Amino acid sequence: MSAVIQLHSSVQPTLVHNMVVVSPAMRAVLSTAERIAHSDLPILLRGAAGTGKELLARAIHKWSARSNAPFQKIHCATITSAVELLGAVGGAVPGIDRDRSGKFALAEGGTLYLDEIGDLSLKLQAQLLRVLEEHSYMPVGGSTVRWADIRIIAGSREPLESLVQQGKVRDDLMYRIQVLPLNLPELALREGAVEVLANYFVEKMETRSARTVEQISDKALDILKAHAWPANIRELQNVIEYAFAVGEGSVLTEDELPHTVLGAGDQLSSQPQIGITLADLDRQRLLSALNQSGGRRSEAAEILGVSRTTLWRKLRQHNLLSQTA
Repeated sequence: MSAVIQLHSSVQPTLVHNMVVVSPAMRAVLSTAERIAHSDLPILLRGAAGTGKELLARAIHKWSARSNAPFQKIHCATITSAVELLGAVGGAVPGIDRDRSGKFALAEGGTLYLDEIGDLSLKLQAQLLRVLEEHSYMPVGGSTVRWADIRIIAGSREPLESLVQQGKVRDDLMYRIQVLPLNLPELALREGAVEVLANYFVEKMETRSARTVEQISDKALDILKAHAWPANIRELQNVIEYAFAVGEGSVLTEDELPHTVLGAGDQLSSQPQIGITLADLDRQRLLSALNQSGGRRSEAAEILGVSRTTLWRKLRQHNLLSQTA
């Protein structure tokens, strides 16, 4: 289902399963995605970091006949053992006393999204290939084959052909996984999207803060639209949240934008050039959420729209665990 969201911008986008869609390029991607969602063939989502691959995977799941079944996600770089995918029989692995379900079992009947397929070990890629070709797998330590009724969606920043040449992806898996490829354009290539998304993120921040922003200044918008956005939508959200937090008043101005957007030597703003990085912006988001939640992790995670595990990892990364309750 889609709905029109009301923003300060005169351009009215469409909200599709938590994706703000305004550019013709993204509307074309969404149209194709909705058509192929009803197939059980594997899908490859290609796009730079921050372009919304996971959101699109979730939308495809919602459009599919599997929408009432589980949606499971794997960060392939974090998979350290076959148990996480295949599960294990109790007693087969040290520290596992009872049967444990892996992601294949947890996604039964639904969709499994593999984030950055090129980060999955070659050994586990062989297990994935078996699921794709034979629809079966065997838990670690098991003796009985289990059937896998799941739809596989993979995401990748790089073309799989390049990853095959680098030895990171099996060529037979490449041919099997990219039966239905979809390419997500970078933010800079999405006509009209920067202004609309900037306003959208401002409105989201208004629900979490005492500050009310009625508009973004023309000069600030010009700066935002001129930026290359190498980290795409995620970077834009971080920038707006930073500007919202450090500024005050009903107009979000260019003086509240970080140096990463203004650029070295940019004279469009009087803000001191303090060299704020994306890590700084991420830390600022965490601090803002902790301040709003009174240091309570569960509420902070809800404010940020992340799981408690992801929040804990970010807090540890930025040495902020001591500021939580």
